Amino acid sequence: MTGLPPIDPSVADKLRRELRERAGEFLTRFNRHDILMARGVRGVQIEAVQLFRRVVVEPLLESIGGTLAGFDARGRDVTPERYPQLAALLDEIDLILERGILELRQVTEQRLREVGQREADFVAENVERTTDQFVVVSEAPDPAQQRVMGDTPEQWFDKMLKGPTGDNVRRRILQGLEQGETVDEIVRGVRGSRTEEGILDKAATGVDTLVRTAATTESNMAREQTFRELGVEKWRFVATLDSRTTILCASLDGKVYDVGEGPMPPLHPNCRSTAVPYLGPPDGTRAAFDGQVEADVTFEEWLRTRPQAEQEEMLGKAKAAAWRKGEITLQQMLGRDLQPLTLAELREKDRL
Repeated sequence: MTGLPPIDPSVADKLRRELRERAGEFLTRFNRHDILMARGVRGVQIEAVQLFRRVVVEPLLESIGGTLAGFDARGRDVTPERYPQLAALLDEIDLILERGILELRQVTEQRLREVGQREADFVAENVERTTDQFVVVSEAPDPAQQRVMGDTPEQWFDKMLKGPTGDNVRRRILQGLEQGETVDEIVRGVRGSRTEEGILDKAATGVDTLVRTAATTESNMAREQTFRELGVEKWRFVATLDSRTTILCASLDGKVYDVGEGPMPPLHPNCRSTAVPYLGPPDGTRAAFDGQVEADVTFEEWLRTRPQAEQEEMLGKAKAAAWRKGEITLQQMLGRDLQPLTLAELREKDRL
């Protein structure tokens, strides 16, 4: 990634001082921007899924249906080794996936680059509006080089999409031929129907998840880089206030870390948590699914205001009951690996 040299310490001190003095205004814009950016990311997800259907799903279904329409053999002895026509179809599946997913990845990386640059630009614009000081912003991190929960986007596309999809499609075709299914039945098993999720339906859902997770990575990495360049020393973990938030993200909501340290989102696939600058106790408001709440309200505090049924939906009935009694916190519901503990594991640790 292309970075800028650190700004002059005296300028950084002045920026931090002015940002602290007007922190409420500064962070309110961040909160509003997060909502708008979420809509933008959703647009990127929709575009990616539509592209996947156009360059992968449609060519695959056309190839499978067209080839099998003239292929009458059925039974356990129908294998690619015995039928060259079938072997050619399986090879064609690999080629379609290779070409289509390469195009999808290239388009997605370009969109992620735009997301990252918008984040870097927004941080600088927000600083300028708050302090009236012009800020030079570096180029956002290269999304192709970013690690999305340990892997580059290319590795994600290969490991989570291309490989599993190809294996599952080939397996489904051979299974259908062995069991004597019609062409329509085999195609429906690959594509899916109104009543049954097919292999390509699941793959499209995987594209949606991958893009959101990668966008969260790029967004927060761009923010972290810009924070560092502006001399911001700490950041705050902000989780989404609704019942779909994981216990992991909920337990970290409001935690403060030095820039360059801490569990920077995303922490899991489809993670919606974000990083905001920490300039002292937060002021203003933040968004919840049911409206605005005070900016310093943590997820755990917000959850206590929700109906019992909603608490149980997120935590489970037994855990929610113990949590309401004060016998356990959200943080204590996680193991050292930050994975949620089962009720039995909690009891074993004498927390319940």
